Amino acid sequence: MQIRSCIPSKGKKNLLVFAAALALAVPAWPQSSTSSTSSNSSSASSNSNSAADPWPTFEIGVAGGDQFFRDKGIHKFNNSPLVSFRFDENFSDWVGLEESFTAAFNQLELLPYEENSYQGFSERNYQAAINPLFYVTRPDSRVRPFLTVGPDYIWWFPSAPKPFEEKNGPALMYGAGVKVALTHNIALRFDARGIWAKESHFGLQSFATNPGDLYFPKGGTEKAFQLTAGFDFGFGHHEAPPPAPAPAPAPPPPPVNIQVGSIEGAHDVCPGEDERLSVSASGWPANATPTYQWMVDGQPVEGATGTSFSLPTAGASGTKTVTVKVTAGDASGTSAPATVNIKEYHAPTVQFSVTPTTIPLGGTAQLNATANGSECGGATGIQYAASEGTTSGTMRHRDHIVALS
Repeated sequence: MQIRSCIPSKGKKNLLVFAAALALAVPAWPQSSTSSTSSNSSSASSNSNSAADPWPTFEIGVAGGDQFFRDKGIHKFNNSPLVSFRFDENFSDWVGLEESFTAAFNQLELLPYEENSYQGFSERNYQAAINPLFYVTRPDSRVRPFLTVGPDYIWWFPSAPKPFEEKNGPALMYGAGVKVALTHNIALRFDARGIWAKESHFGLQSFATNPGDLYFPKGGTEKAFQLTAGFDFGFGHHEAPPPAPAPAPAPPPPPVNIQVGSIEGAHDVCPGEDERLSVSASGWPANATPTYQWMVDGQPVEGATGTSFSLPTAGASGTKTVTVKVTAGDASGTSAPATVNIKEYHAPTVQFSVTPTTIPLGGTAQLNATANGSECGGATGIQYAASEGTTSGTMRHRDHIVALS
């Protein structure tokens, strides 16, 4: 069915008015609340209560318009005014549900058998429909086009005596529309809908035999077109949830406190003896790798970067102060100092005395000798040697021989 086949000239004018109003209304408001910004504080304040707010959950609407039926020749319904009441539930962002009740007032015209002029009767039809609304734009848009299709039920009430009868039956409603928000709670609405229903023969005979008889063939369908404009009043806004608060900044990592234990293995040694030192440490993060640096008298020792360290003692003497520094990332810790004494190594000294210093030939004298070695020299030994007129001797201390005279 083409629209022009069921809309008379007056209806076409109404359709043009409807289309013009829709064309003017759509660009009058931005499509989304996020697309319009206020240039000053006053307009920003007014927008806070405007249609930029989320679309209401519930809407009650009232609309008026025209209803047009297709001319069937034997009978026709003249275009007539209608009034419609609607209740919408917008439970989803994209789909709503609408219940509507419409009252239309048509002029039913019947062509008597073998006559050329119609007889007219007043007729009222009431329509109750429940149908989903499929929105095209987001719920925060000011202009919301939609499509709809759903079941309808029609009651036909002819204002004529018998044999006319009241009839009713199911129908199908389909169409499209647009809602244009004017304020937070009021929207302008335009609808264009089609109705497909079984013909109501109003109890008349389906064929005529005598000239002038009124008849209504059974078994056909009625196709109607409706144009309406009205207002919707919203309530029960489901406001958009507030933006999620910014995530709290990550807590700073706990301070790293590297704890270095006491150096173990420190003791006094002689030059050349092994002095093996070790240390234990803890307190760095699990993902960090510690490094070690051993220091002797405050100076780092090259290559001494492990948990243990052999202090060089060959050719050295005196007191050595040993520390170790442990580093992990930006944190570090230093051990308490350990003292190592490297003992001295030197030739022994000898003290010698003779009593008496002069003796006759064949006589004897008491010789006394005392040898003092170093801490690392080991045991000392003394040897004596004598010759006529002189007394001489040697004392052997490890590798050293001391001459006495």
